[in-house]
Amino acid sequence: MSLGLFLYGCGSGGSNNPAASTNPGGGGSQPNSANAFTLNLVDGVNSIAGVTVAGTTPTATDVRVVIRQFGQVTTIYNVCQYDDNGDVIPSTCVATPVTTNNEIYRDIQDVPYPASGSSVQVGIPAGTFTLDVITSKLESGNHSIVKYGQIPTLTVAPGGSASVTMKTVNDVLQMTVSDLITSKATFNVTLNDVMPFSPNYQMTMIYYEALSTTPTVTTVVNSSTNSSTFTAPISFTAGTISLQGQFTLNSSCLNKNESATTWTRLFPNAAYGEKVYSTLNPLIAVTVPVN
Repeated sequence: MSLGLFLYGCGSGGSNNPAASTNPGGGGSQPNSANAFTLNLVDGVNSIAGVTVAGTTPTATDVRVVIRQFGQVTTIYNVCQYDDNGDVIPSTCVATPVTTNNEIYRDIQDVPYPASGSSVQVGIPAGTFTLDVITSKLESGNHSIVKYGQIPTLTVAPGGSASVTMKTVNDVLQMTVSDLITSKATFNVTLNDVMPFSPNYQMTMIYYEALSTTPTVTTVVNSSTNSSTFTAPISFTAGTISLQGQFTLNSSCLNKNESATTWTRLFPNAAYGEKVYSTLNPLIAVTVPVN
């Protein structure tokens, strides 16, 4: 005889309230000047991880503010006893409340990036919330993420304000690879698999022989952890191994029915002058005498 959870019943509180707007340039619960909450966007310190060229951060066109509230939600489950055949023993089920900390409110607001680059205004009800702030550059229908900041706990009052530190994608991801990689060896590309990005991403290794602009080897790995594993190319010629990830926005920062493909960020992005790379230590031809 064994005990188990027989899924039964429903939650006792809370509702998800995503914004209705999916327009690239605006939407959500926009305020008027009388009840606006002001967010001051403060640039973080740019640091370089591993063999990385940080490049020049492009000017954003849009700001997305994700406003979420979390609270305890109680769900009733039936805890039952089962016989040796896996069947529920009659009259053994006991209604048992299980309380979890769930998202109970969400609003997503899109506003144009301010000309001054310093602050935006959004509408937030009174209470305590978590704020995720994403700036992006709209390029051919795709929002290429520029910077990200979060306020884990914010208590909101009418007419209030707060500052959020905005980090570049380079500082958020902290993508790292070894300076020197030996031909045929296994190596890892590590990064922070964190917000605002989806936990699932694609990493590409491209090998260029010295003085060549044509890739010799291209390998793609799909990952859902903070590490991607590659095998270095077989080469008797020195060259450069370049790495590039394709990242999309976390589902918690997307409107209902909004496609993550419209929020794709390549990092490093050559168009922004970004680069993550290693030097290949090639094989050396050795003649072994045979008696």
